[in-house]
Amino acid sequence: MDTTQILWKIYEYEKEIETFKNKKQFLEANKNLEELSESLNEKKYDIINFKTQLEVDNMKIKRLNHKLKEINFQIKDTNSKLYSGDISNVKKLTKLQKEEADLKKEKEKLENEILELMEDVETNTKELYNSEKIYEQLQTKHKSSEKDNINILNDIKKQIKELENKIEKLKLSLENEILSKYENLKIKKSKPISKLDDDKCTGCHMSIPSIVASKVKKGKEVVYCDNCGRMLYYEQDDN
Repeated sequence: MDTTQILWKIYEYEKEIETFKNKKQFLEANKNLEELSESLNEKKYDIINFKTQLEVDNMKIKRLNHKLKEINFQIKDTNSKLYSGDISNVKKLTKLQKEEADLKKEKEKLENEILELMEDVETNTKELYNSEKIYEQLQTKHKSSEKDNINILNDIKKQIKELENKIEKLKLSLENEILSKYENLKIKKSKPISKLDDDKCTGCHMSIPSIVASKVKKGKEVVYCDNCGRMLYYEQDDN
């Protein structure tokens, strides 16, 4: 390869590296993975909430059942007194009947509360089960996506490294002065070397004098575009 061919090859490898780096940057900020993480956190939060609510409701049911047991005992005791035949005083009997009626109302109220809580427990248990299933599915999907992402990123890093090694080998065959000029041009222009096409610089699209174009085509020296200052490369037709 002549000098301009080497410089053009270096430029092509550098473009490939840039493409890989952009892809790597996109994968590192993987939106799908980010959305999956957010869904996982939301589902995890739901599971914690359902478990907490179930604990609270079950404790309430336990406490209300204990209270219901006490009221049943009080009703039984009041009932025994009412029908024991030991109390003949009308006022006392009326008082006991009222106590029994109040206790029965309280019992009914407690039973309704317990029933409502049990329905809530049943609903939340189903919701918890569904949330845990969805969480497991999301977790599997997240792990799989994360693994795929890591594999692709590792492959990209490997390809970048291979291209960098190729560039370093090509640079060893160039004179320091030429390489230095190429690097300086790269600082000023994203495309430091342009193809010559139909005697025009494809960097600035200006025509090149025929004598200059002839030098470029011979490839024996590095020729620069008079207009934009880029190095010029002519791709020989293999046919």
